[in-house]
Amino acid sequence: MQNKTPTAPVIAKMTTHGWLAGFSSMASYLILWFLSQNDAGVGVFSFLFTHWLGALIVFGFWFYLRKTNQSISVVSLLLWALIFRIIGIFGSPVLEDDFYRYLLDGCVFIENGSPYGIAPQALFAGNNLSVPCQNILTWVNHPHIPTIYSPVLQYLFALASWISPGNVVVLQVIFTIFDLGLIILLLRLSSPNNVMLYAWCPLVIKEIAFTAHTDIVGIFFIFAALVSLGSRRFFMTALFSGLALATKVFALIVVPFLVFRLGIRYWFLTATIFASLYLPFLLQHQTDFFTLQSFVQNWTFNSSVFALVKLFLSDPQSRLLCLGIFAFIWLMYFCRFHWKSFPAGARAHEVPENNLVRERVIRGDWLFGLFFLLSPVFNPWYLIWLLPFAVIYPSYWAWTVATTASLSYLTGLNLNDSNLQAYEVSDWAWFIEYGLVFAAVTLDRIRHSKITRL
Repeated sequence: MQNKTPTAPVIAKMTTHGWLAGFSSMASYLILWFLSQNDAGVGVFSFLFTHWLGALIVFGFWFYLRKTNQSISVVSLLLWALIFRIIGIFGSPVLEDDFYRYLLDGCVFIENGSPYGIAPQALFAGNNLSVPCQNILTWVNHPHIPTIYSPVLQYLFALASWISPGNVVVLQVIFTIFDLGLIILLLRLSSPNNVMLYAWCPLVIKEIAFTAHTDIVGIFFIFAALVSLGSRRFFMTALFSGLALATKVFALIVVPFLVFRLGIRYWFLTATIFASLYLPFLLQHQTDFFTLQSFVQNWTFNSSVFALVKLFLSDPQSRLLCLGIFAFIWLMYFCRFHWKSFPAGARAHEVPENNLVRERVIRGDWLFGLFFLLSPVFNPWYLIWLLPFAVIYPSYWAWTVATTASLSYLTGLNLNDSNLQAYEVSDWAWFIEYGLVFAAVTLDRIRHSKITRL
């Protein structure tokens, strides 16, 4: 077999295909925007139509660029990404009500000095909240449970409440800024074509621009730390790592890979950033730890392997087993990663810069994919933590799950099905969701085997 020198991709001007992909995607988001203006909200099947249509357009255009050896220009990539998100910001949240909790937390933080330790139902019997915040109170889900959101997010909620109390648009703008910042970081780590998979992804735009979910903040800090590590700015790596840990517990999955070889002073800096953000609340004996513990021990939604294990074991045993399996595999990968990436005993500043590139391509898609596979709870917006890594390592399975996760909205509540509990996913939707992902994993294995033989 003759070796052929690969030709560089041609930078695509906005050809007919490019304009068609951009305007078609925009049309799908405009449809979703229009439907979101309805007082009754967006129907679940209408949402699925726009979501899958948008996915078909984006992934189809990515395959077209790949087949024709073209590359979308960065300007076109960013312009359309911005347009799609502006549409989402002007739309209303779709099939979600978590944003009410964010808004209430911001109000309570500003009024009481801490959002922790107060269940929303305790606020019904007299409070000093402003009128916009009072109007939010009746819409908060699980009002008997104190907030689960971490200090970094609480400061952002407070900022939004200070700007405009009870206004979800402010949250949408704040989180969209983080989202656009992540796209800029991804352009330093992968090709514009691959970044387009994230920047134009319907799940990303729906969950952040439309629905104002918070996970974008944590993963932005993770990738800021990755880029800083690749640039040998170890202080910034530790700083962003500490911020990520104080944003969501998911950051624990990747932060150890970032700071392990930096040395004790950078471990101390990471821990100090994390602790300093929690300290004001710890002094008041109020944090999110209690609610987080309850969530880990009791909540279940759209699980896969966990649901199968639970057929044979009790709920606590199933949780412990799945956590143990993940911890064991994580530890094996962690040891292998550092053994291959660094000479024995070497620290990051002692390693040639080209070796540090490996730090920037941690297989976060594998780690988060395994975690979500074993987790008792898998919400679609959790994929915000996985998909940026799938930009660096594109795979059929990662972008398939970015599409099929939308089927988890087919619950008893959204289907008005009395045979299902409110947050129980329909059996047929569950089988399609995970069946398509399994098929994509199989396709990836076949593709990998062919590449290996070549």
